[in-house]
Formats: sequence, structure tokens, C-alpha cells
Amino acid sequence: MFDSTGPAAAAAVALMIIWLAEGWAPLVVHRRGRTAHGIRNVALGAANGLLCALVFPPLLLWLSLASREHGIGVLHLAPGLSPPVTLATAILLLDLWHYLLHILWHKAPLLWRFHAVHHHDAEVDSTTAFRFHTGEIIMSMFGLALAVPIFGVSVLHILAFKILLLTTSVFHHANVNLPTRLDRVLRTVIVTPRMHWVHHSRWERETDSNYSAIFSFWDRLFGTYRVRDEVQQIELGLDGYSPADTDTLRGMLLTPLGPVKSERGRPPARKQSPHGRLSERDGSSGAPGASAEPSLRPGARPSGCS
Repeated sequence: MFDSTGPAAAAAVALMIIWLAEGWAPLVVHRRGRTAHGIRNVALGAANGLLCALVFPPLLLWLSLASREHGIGVLHLAPGLSPPVTLATAILLLDLWHYLLHILWHKAPLLWRFHAVHHHDAEVDSTTAFRFHTGEIIMSMFGLALAVPIFGVSVLHILAFKILLLTTSVFHHANVNLPTRLDRVLRTVIVTPRMHWVHHSRWERETDSNYSAIFSFWDRLFGTYRVRDEVQQIELGLDGYSPADTDTLRGMLLTPLGPVKSERGRPPARKQSPHGRLSERDGSSGAPGASAEPSLRPGARPSGCS
């Protein structure tokens, strides 16, 4: 049987360690209401985890056994692979699948309604890894179930992937001041806080980048990788939402049911270069003279509409 206690336990241990590290060496200091913010996020994540543990293990197990019995899926095309190679391949395939689905959550207006709950957190830290709307979690689990027959993964593969996914998610959301050089080295392979915080920027051009979850090379491979040197100056969250939406469990749960309020956000301020030219702080290209005024994202409507 698919046992979800392993991934949950791994995530809990990672959260405790990183929560302490955030208090000791935060990337951004003077955060407001850290404990209350963390309790809200973890409470939502715990409720989602309990729901998934009650509903999805039988489905995932049945799909895995059926795929093996009928030889369905990519991994069954190469039955001679050793177990370690098969496991590593399965994790890579599932991580790629997660990357592609993550893009869909941003690009499909209906899915963005749910995913906005994760992004309108203006106080990103390790607990943000658990801040997902229940509707998104349910649909994500069906997405994972769809991957089982496509790739021919087993229950062991799913468990290993979920453990890596949850622990790395806690890590790359963390408000931890990891040395810049260490972060740079790590993100050649895995997603790090200085990489993933760009994804939580209010500016849509940055929000729509760095979709990877475990391995960072998917973004480089598909051209969605983006960095910002002065990561502490990133404006986190989403423009358009009020504290009633973002700072209460009720607001988070109701977010997909109301109007999509998320705006495009503003690009980072430009600074004078040593050669007298204006450039963005992160060194990325941008349209010269682009308006800094926010406008609604695709599929969004003014907040006064129903």
C-alpha cells in the first residue's frame, strides 16, 4: 500500500530544521507575524495532506500495479535497467512532469485561480511550501495519478519522489541567508531559495520563471530560468489581493471563488551602470521604457467584478 507517512515525516523534519535556521540567519529580517503566518500555512497543508492520505493511496497503488501487469509506461520499455537506475529515471521523469504541470497552473486561467493562493503569500518562508489550496492539491494528485501509467512508475518511485519534492520545497522556499556562492553552486543541480524566490516575485515576468521543483536544470533546458542578484529586494506576493485574502484561512480558501485580482506587478527599479546606461538590477533584458504601472494578468478581472 502507498504509505504517505514517509513523505509527511520527511517534510516535518525538514520544516523543523529550516524553521530554526530561518530564525537564526534569515535572508530577510523583521518579518511580521512569523508564527501566526506559519501556523496558517501549516494548518492548510496538514488538512490537505490528511485528505490526500485518505483518498489517493488506493488509486495510485492500483494504477501502479495495473501498469506493471500490462507493461504500460516508459520504464517498462527497458526492463533490463537496474533498480537504482530505474529509480533515478523515475524521479527525473516525475520531476519533469511536475515542471510541465507547474507551467500549466500559471497559464490556464482556471488553474491560476487556485495557484494564486500559493503566490499571494507576501511573507515567503519554509511554511509557504505547504500553502496550497485544497482544490489545487486534489487536481495535482490526479495529475500525479495520470503520470503513473505514462511513465510506468511504482509505489516506491512515487514515495521517493514525494519525499524529495516535499523536503526540497521546504528548502527552496526558506527565508534562510544561504551564502551566495553556496547557493550558486547548489542551483546548478537543485532549486535553491535565491532561485525560487524570483518565482514568488510580484512582477509577472519573474513569477512566470523558475518553475522547477527539485532539479533546476529543467528551467535552463526550456528557457524559463531567471535570476536576480539582489534577491532581498524582490517584492514577494501578488498585487491586487488584500490582507483579508492573504492572511486568513478563510480568505485563502475563498480566493478561487471570487474574482481574479492578481496584477502583473512592477519590474524592478533600474539603476545607473558604470558606463552611464540604465539596466535592471537582475541584469535581465527588458523593454526600455516599459511602463511600471501594473495591469491585470491574463484571465483576470477587475476586483470589483463578480
